[in-house]
Order: sequence, then C-alpha cells, then structure tokens
Amino acid sequence: MGRSSTKMASLKLSRVSSQSRLPTIKSTPMSSTIELPSADEDNSIDGSMKVVLGRKIMIVINWSQESKIALLWVLSHAAQGQDTIVLLGVVKPSSSSAKKLDQNDEQTDPKSYELLCAMKRICQERKPEVQVEICLVEGKEKGPAIVEAAKKQGAALLVLGQRKKRPALWRLLMLWSSMVEYCIKNARCMTVGVRKRGRSGGYLITTRKHKDFWLLA
Repeated sequence: MGRSSTKMASLKLSRVSSQSRLPTIKSTPMSSTIELPSADEDNSIDGSMKVVLGRKIMIVINWSQESKIALLWVLSHAAQGQDTIVLLGVVKPSSSSAKKLDQNDEQTDPKSYELLCAMKRICQERKPEVQVEICLVEGKEKGPAIVEAAKKQGAALLVLGQRKKRPALWRLLMLWSSMVEYCIKNARCMTVGVRKRGRSGGYLITTRKHKDFWLLA
C-alpha cells in the first residue's frame, strides 16, 4: 500500500511538472539594416548599399588614400550595372582669371585631371558595366563647391573618404572632418562618409543619422 501511494504521488508530480512548463522563447536576430537619408528614402545598408538602378553616384577624389578607399567602397557596395559614377575633383580658382567657357577639365588642372583619369581606369577595370564620368570644378571652399556640384550633376549618392584620427595631423584632420560634415549636412542627396575600420576589416559609415556604423567588407 505504501509503495502504490508513493507511485501515485510521483505520477501526480510528473503531470503537474509537464503542465507547468514554460513555452519556448524564440529569439529574433536584430536586423543590421540602417535606413540612410535620401530624397526618396529608399536606400539602406545591410551588408551592401541598396540603390535604385540608373542613379548617379558622385565620389570626391583627391590625392589621399581615404579618397581611394571611398572609391573602392562604392565599387564593392553601392554601384550597380545601370548606375553612373561621377568622379569629382575640386581645385582652387586660378589667380589669373575665371575658367573660360571653352576651357576643358584637363586645361583647368592637368595634374588633378590625370588623377581623375587614373581613378576612372580603376572603375573600368573593376566594374566595366558601370558608366564613369569625370568632373573637375573650381572653388575657394571645398564644402560648398562639392554640394553645388552634386546638385548640378543630379547625384543621388555623394561619397567622401574620411580620415583616421592622427594626433600629428590633428589640424588637417579637423579641417577635412568639418568639410565632410558640411557636405553630409547640406547636400540634398544622400551623403556618406567612408573610412576603413583598421586591421579588423570592414568600413565605418557616417551619415546624417548614423556615425561610424560598422559595415563588414
């Protein structure tokens, strides 16, 4: 009798335990998608840049390594087959006179034009299906000149290279950073600042809404 009552008590405890089990909680991974500000609000980052085909993507080109990094990021993450890449160079106005109407980009600044041509060849080698244009403008202040050029060209995406923090070049860094921030704040199109994350790989992306968002390569 004692054994049977013990078995009954054990059976009841087993039933109570099975009925009181908590439901399984399924964890949903957080999306890494970040919506970027744009005129059409249809762009995002989720490991690659999603842009509507047939748009103009303007990249600010200069002699810095950061400029080339921005270009490579566009080729790997943003540009699609029907897009047009516009390589923009900004030079100081010539002291002699304003740019003549019949003066082409090569005559404006031969060295800067040569640099733009070299970057154009990189684009054609890595992404031959994309159209590439060269644009060289003059401007006393680079920020306003870049914003105006993006507006005139009808750019949907403006990309600038960002420099790493280096104490020895702090003043130069601050000047460049303020120019990038000016473009991000004032350009009508979506504007992105890009820099390498270092040895760990990937890129750090800055927009109006996000600062140093880590994007894997």
